[in-house]
Amino acid sequence: MNQDYSAFDHDTLNKMAEEAFSDYYRLATAPITTPSKKNLAPLAAATQKYLDICDALEASSATHKAGA
Repeated sequence: MNQDYSAFDHDTLNKMAEEAFSDYYRLATAPITTPSKKNLAPLAAATQKYLDICDALEASSATHKAGA
């Protein structure tokens, strides 16, 4: 998956991180009585998306602070 988020500005990445976390949290807290790969795949994808955005945000923060 690992989409490249480096083209987005710092503020956009912040908003994207909030949305990605919301998706992750919704999936992570949904009641699942019989966990399976089918049920866990969307959670894994949402987790990875959030982590990728956080990595880009961290890299952007260094640039954002240097420019401030």
